[in-house]
Order: sequence, then C-alpha cells, then structure tokens
Amino acid sequence: GCPMALGTLAPRMANTRRHKPARRSSDPSGLSPSSLSLSLHSSLIQLVPKAPACLSLLLCIAVLTRFGGAEAVAVTANGCVLTFTNVYAAEFSGGTVYAGASSDKPTISNIMQGSTSINVPACGAPSSLSGDTLPQPCNISECGGLFVQFTLCQSVTIPFIGESSSLKTLFSCDTFANCKYIQSISVSETIEFEVVLSSNLVFAATLDPGIPIGMTVSPNSASSWKVQWTPPPGSQGALHIGEFVIGTKGAFQVCPVQTYRLSFTITSTVPMWQYIPPATDYVNLTPGQALLGHTLECMINATWQSSLRPKVYLVNSTIFDQQVDLLSACGGSNCLTVDSLVTNGTTTINRAVMLNYQARTAVDDGKIIKLCFGCTDSADLGPAAITCVSIAVSICSVYINQGMTLESLARRYHLDRNWRRMWNLNPWLPQPNSVLHSDVVLRIGSIYKVQRADTLVVIAARFQTTVKKLMQVNPNANYMDLIEGQDICVLPCTDRRIVASTAV
Repeated sequence: GCPMALGTLAPRMANTRRHKPARRSSDPSGLSPSSLSLSLHSSLIQLVPKAPACLSLLLCIAVLTRFGGAEAVAVTANGCVLTFTNVYAAEFSGGTVYAGASSDKPTISNIMQGSTSINVPACGAPSSLSGDTLPQPCNISECGGLFVQFTLCQSVTIPFIGESSSLKTLFSCDTFANCKYIQSISVSETIEFEVVLSSNLVFAATLDPGIPIGMTVSPNSASSWKVQWTPPPGSQGALHIGEFVIGTKGAFQVCPVQTYRLSFTITSTVPMWQYIPPATDYVNLTPGQALLGHTLECMINATWQSSLRPKVYLVNSTIFDQQVDLLSACGGSNCLTVDSLVTNGTTTINRAVMLNYQARTAVDDGKIIKLCFGCTDSADLGPAAITCVSIAVSICSVYINQGMTLESLARRYHLDRNWRRMWNLNPWLPQPNSVLHSDVVLRIGSIYKVQRADTLVVIAARFQTTVKKLMQVNPNANYMDLIEGQDICVLPCTDRRIVASTAV
C-alpha cells in the first residue's frame, strides 16, 4: 500500500472557517515529511517521493472538492479509488476517510483496486446518522484496512439572533452574520448573554482572530452557551471584535461552519475642565499676597453609568520648570482643596477644585510656580483632560497688610526712616505717610536689567548697596549665573558704609 497522507488534506469551504484537531499521520514507508515534495495539478494533490529508492511506492492522490447532493468526489487511498455521492466533503487522514453527508443516504460506489471490483460494506444508512453519536466507521479490508466514517452535516446558514429572541435586545445585525452589541459597556462591568441552538449544533470561538482578551465561552446546557466578558482597564474607547462559529456538533473538521463577527465598543467618558470666573490659567501675585478661592471644575458626562464620579489628581508641579512635590510648590502646605460633587442636571457631574496659595515675602519673590491637574472619572475610563495654573510672584514689590506705613516699610528695606524714599517709588499715594489700608501693592526698589559681564558685586557697587541686600530682595535669582536681560531688584544707597561716610 502507499504511505498514509501526511496530515489532513481538505478544501476550505466557501465563506466558512475550518477548525480541525491535529491528527497523527502514519507512514509505513518510513519516509519523513522532508523527503516528499508537494505539487498541485488541477484538482489533484500529488505526493511524489524525492529519493530514488521510493519510486516503487504507489501514487497517493486525494481529490477534495465541494459538491452538491448529486455530485461525487473521488478519493484515492490505500490503492483504492472511492467515489462518494450525496456528501458535502471528504478528507483522508491516517487510514480513515471522513465524509460529511447530506440528508440523503450517503453511498460509496466504484471502489476499485487495479481492475478488481470490491464489495462495499453496507454502512452510512440515514438511520445510523441521526442523533449526536457518530456511527462506527466502515472497514474495507480489500483496501488495506481503509475505514470510511460518515457524519451527518447540519445546516448552519442561520442568522445569529434567529435562534434566540433574547439576543434581539442586545445586538443589531447589518447582515445575518455581522452583529454589533448595542448596550453600553464600561471597563470592569461584566456583560453576559446566552446563545441557544438546536441540539445537533455547537457554538464556539475561533482561534484566529479569536475573541477579546478575558472573554469566555462555556456550555450552559446541551443546546446553549454562555458568553461572558469583563472589559479590562485600557480597553475603553475602542472597538473589540469576537469571531465565533456555529457548526455540526463533533464534526467541525469535515462539515461546513458558519462564521459570525460580533463587535463590542467600550464606552469612554469625555472629561473636561472649566474655570469659574474670575479664575484663569495664569495668576500674578505679589510677595505677601494670597491666592484664595481660585476655582476650576472637573466635569464628566456620566449619564450611561451613574456610579462614575469626577476625579482630580496632580499631574506635576514645578518651580522654574524644575519638578518638585506639591508641598514644596505650595510653600510647605497643601494648596489644593477638592470640594464635594456638584451635579448639573442629569448629563454632567462636576467636581470643584480650589487653589489657595500664600506668596511668602523674601522667599517666593520672582518664583514661577506651575501646577498641572488631571480630570478624569473614578474608573479611569479617560482619556484624562489636563489643565495647568501658573503662579508668577513679582519682585521689587510687596503686599501691604493693614496698619503699615511708608516709614515702617523704609525701616524694613532701607537703613533709615526716610519715608520720602518710599514715596518717590510710589508717587500715586494720596497721603504718603498715613496708615495704609490692606490690599495695597507698593514698590520697594527699582528694576535693573542685567548687562553683559554683570555680577552681584558689580551691581552692588554700581548702586551703592550690598550683595547681601541684593540676595535678600532677589531670593530666587541664580547669583552664580546671571543672564543678560534678567530683571534684578535693586535698593540704591543701602550700603551702611556708604551711608555712614556720606553722613560724616
């Protein structure tokens, strides 16, 4: 006899997908698969030995085609030519011919070995093809112990939702095999549906492309299957497709199957920020001045899942573009306050966020602080919206508390009680040396733009002040690397030695 077929030789049905378990092939000739070449001619698949010692082996041909009830397929195996009628498909593997039968009685005719006719065993009667149990294969001893196994193929050209009315409320189908899940799905929310078929059909997921990660298909009963899925984080906002097949129970390898594509979209929120007037994304403060009640709102649309809530988190905080933690950026205190939820109607849910910041005198002068916040939902369905608030603290100015006078300011920043010096810097004051009210910003010095080759020593000598005084009113300047054009606050004539010598 000729060597057994190497693997399953079967045609791919039009518009169907094959799901064949791997079969072990036997080879009495001892040839390995690498010693055979495979060439295709017309509808024949011919196995030709490469080695000269194998030329005496019999020619094995498997003709595998799709045909109707009155058509036939011929299979050459073990030296016998078999002609099948009333079958959907036939394939040869491991000394057994599998045939998917139609509803008519499948028959075998014209079995030849050379020129000798062979009696065909009586098998494949319609009564033996009913039910879930496959009939025993027919053994044709004259063909070297060839077995013929018949399987009754069931019709699978059915709409996906045609067998179960419960699916009609879950899926919308543009064709009978392409359906979309119409219910809202969110991350970590479990969905479940049941597929009910007749008892001689089976429902299963394909291997390629398969089904979404985490989705399971399990039998619920002899004729129903449960599909369950909990979308994982990160799956939101995307279309996920699962591919399934319905076919004859126990006969995916020989009978036609129908492929179904089911699509699922995971809903994503669309978070957004909105500012509450007069809040903006850039705030100018004076040393000593406080930023109070700077309010912005994180808003999400959560009508499709009432359990979602807006969530605010710190993305980053910087001082002069250098990353720092929130406490450092806020001067040692927590400047962020998240209020309770505010519900606007039924479509949006807001969470108000307030910034409170105190600019410290002689500490924060000249700082540029940037706080960036993320707005998303409590399930992190995102994508998150990011907003940043920049706080710029001025130099050479001070925020006046109630009860101060120009004389007290002159004593703090200069060497004497000459309030006229402070008045010259703030000529708009109507009563210069009277008690000042709160919420007043006053200049305490002059702004000087750094020139090329300037250092603090050079600047101090030029304006008759000291390096220490320059560092006091410019606490955040880089003294070792002054930049041309940089603003520096100077307090002229504040060097004690110069003041003393002038007085003498």
